[in-house]
Amino acid sequence: MPISVLLKGGPVRERVVDLPVDEAPELLPIQTASGETPYRRTGARDKQGRRVYEPARLIDRLMA
Repeated sequence: MPISVLLKGGPVRERVVDLPVDEAPELLPIQTASGETPYRRTGARDKQGRRVYEPARLIDRLMA
């Protein structure tokens, strides 16, 4: 059963993506105009219950 996730920040700004998986992966590579951008699962959910992903570099910088 496919799931929907919300990408926030980075080159996509904010976009809902349907994934053909049952479980949301930790790291999600998204193809953008400037190349591939890795998005990492944050653990948060939006108002519709979708998992939220943010650019991995942003999260890695905040965690350092």
